[in-house]
Amino acid sequence: DAASVSIPYSNFASAAYAWDAASGTWKRSQDGAPHTVASGKQIAAHNVIVQFVSSRKLGNVDASGHAVNESIVTGEGVAWVLSGGRITKGRWSKPDADSPTRYTDAAGNSVKLSPGRTWVHFTPVGSAVSTG
Repeated sequence: DAASVSIPYSNFASAAYAWDAASGTWKRSQDGAPHTVASGKQIAAHNVIVQFVSSRKLGNVDASGHAVNESIVTGEGVAWVLSGGRITKGRWSKPDADSPTRYTDAAGNSVKLSPGRTWVHFTPVGSAVSTG
C-alpha cells in the first residue's frame, strides 16, 4: 500500500500525490500546496506513473535562465505505478517512438491500471522520489 508519493524536480519545483480512498483518486499538490483548477477543485488522477528516464540538455535556457532538458522516453528503465491506493515498483519499456510504453511488475507481468485519468511523470534517473 502507498498513501502518497513525492516527486522533487529541483530546488524550485515539486509534485506530490496523496491517496484519497473516498474518491478513488490521487490528489495532486504542487510545490507544497494543493494543485487546483480555476473553480478551486483539486486536480486528481486515478493512476500516477513515475517513469525514471535519462535526459539530455537541448542547449538553450527557459525564461528563468535554467537549462532546458529533453526526457528520453524510448528504451527501458524503472517505473513506479500508483493505482488503487497501492504502488507497484517495476519497469517501463518502449522499443521505439511508434510503440506504446509497457509497464511491468517485478515478475514481468503487465501492470493493470484503474479506469480513468492517468498522469505520467518523466522523472530523471537518480531523483529522490519517495512514498509514504
